[in-house]
Amino acid sequence: MGAQPVDLWLVLIWLGVWLLVFTLPSQRSARYLIPAMPALAIVLALFWQRIGRGWFMPSLLLCCLFIGYLGRIAWAEHALGIGSSLELGLTLAAVGVGLALVLAGFVKPGWTRACTLAATLAVFAVFGLTTQPLNGPAGLYDKQLTQSLTGQHLAVPSSFNGQFERFEFLLPGNRFTPYDGDARNALPAADNKLELQRLLATHDAVVWLQTRDEAEHPLCAPECSVLGSRWEVKGRHQGGEITLANLWYPQQWLFRREWLVTRATNPAHAAATPANQTPAK
Repeated sequence: MGAQPVDLWLVLIWLGVWLLVFTLPSQRSARYLIPAMPALAIVLALFWQRIGRGWFMPSLLLCCLFIGYLGRIAWAEHALGIGSSLELGLTLAAVGVGLALVLAGFVKPGWTRACTLAATLAVFAVFGLTTQPLNGPAGLYDKQLTQSLTGQHLAVPSSFNGQFERFEFLLPGNRFTPYDGDARNALPAADNKLELQRLLATHDAVVWLQTRDEAEHPLCAPECSVLGSRWEVKGRHQGGEITLANLWYPQQWLFRREWLVTRATNPAHAAATPANQTPAK
C-alpha cells in the first residue's frame, strides 16, 4: 500500500508524456494517444467510487449527442441508398437502447455510473452499425471487377498521410500512382476536368473522387467509361464546407462517390467491365 502513491505518480507522468507528444506535432492524430489509454483507465478505476455524480453527467450528455447524431447519419445513409432497411432498423434500435440508458442515468442517481459505462459502449455499438453498410457492396468495388482488373497502372487519390496505400486492398494486383484528390473539391469544374483528362491519358485507369460539381457521373462522361463505383466517407473537409445550415444534412458533406474510370477507347476496359456495368452516358 505504501508504494501506491509512487505507482500513481508514474501513471500520471506517463499520461503527461503522451499528452505532450500529442500537442507538439503540427499534424495531430488521435492515434498518438492510444498508448496512454491503459494508464487513463487505471487512474479512472482507482478513483471510480470517489468521482462525484456531477462529473458523469457531461459524459452522459455527450453520449446522448453522439448516439442521436449517429442515428441521423444512418438515416441519411439509407436515403442515399447505402445499406438496407434491416441495417437501418438495427441501427435505430441500438439508438433507442442507448438513449434509454442515458435517460436512466440522468433520472436514477444510483445507476449513473453503470449507465455511463453502458451508454459509452452504446456509442461504439451505434457507430459500428452505422458504418457497417460501407463494409458491404456500397463501400466496395464489384468482386468481378477486382478479379479482372490486374496488372494495370492506376492513378489514385491520396493526401499527406499516404492513404493511397488502402487501394492495395480495394484493387489488389495493380500499380498505383497517387495524386492529390482532396484538394480538387475546391477547384473549378473546368480545372478538375482537365486534370481528370490528363490522368486518363497517362494511366490505364483513374480512381476519381466526387467533387462539388459532380452528381451521378464523373466530369469526363461520356468520353470515359465507368468501370465501377463505391461510396466513401470524407475524412477531411474544406473550410466552410460544414456549416450550421447543413449540419443536420450529413448526406451533403459526409459521403461522396468514388469512381473507377478509364478512357472509352482503352481496350483494357472491356475486359474489366462487369457484365452488369455499362459505360457512363
